[in-house]
Amino acid sequence: MTSMRDDRDEAGLDAGEEVGVELARPPADLLPQLEADISMAGDEQLPDPAMDGAIGATMFDQPGSEDGTVTVLLPRDKMQQAPSQALVRIKSRSRNGDGRTYLGMVTGGPFVEPDSLRADSHLLVTVTTQGGVYLPPHHGRIKVTILGEELKDGSLTPQRRGTHSCL
Repeated sequence: MTSMRDDRDEAGLDAGEEVGVELARPPADLLPQLEADISMAGDEQLPDPAMDGAIGATMFDQPGSEDGTVTVLLPRDKMQQAPSQALVRIKSRSRNGDGRTYLGMVTGGPFVEPDSLRADSHLLVTVTTQGGVYLPPHHGRIKVTILGEELKDGSLTPQRRGTHSCL
């Protein structure tokens, strides 16, 4: 009885066979196209002056969001500036928001979340459970319960509408 052996790898190449790899080059007009796209989009985005002094920005509501609360995302270097039970002022941007100011209390967090991976991703779980150390780029997240709207005279009134802005 004769047995046949296949010496091909997964790519279908014979053992020892070399493959010529040619890297694709970008089109010659890539940079002009990119510059035109940037120009059409409104050139460089300048920092929003409403964010001066802000430690974070509110996020859109998620399916599990609760009435009277907002989620605030914090850059890595600002995470410790909003500890649990801290009082915060949320200024709604006048450009895209309602221009109002709200007072709130940190009632959850600060939590640390990876920037580009889910916290329960297979990569992070595997590395952690195998004793490895991998700390991906990350940001902070806090939950703020709105206490009310701050009026111009300094008094506080119950919140009237949604709040999406900077902290």
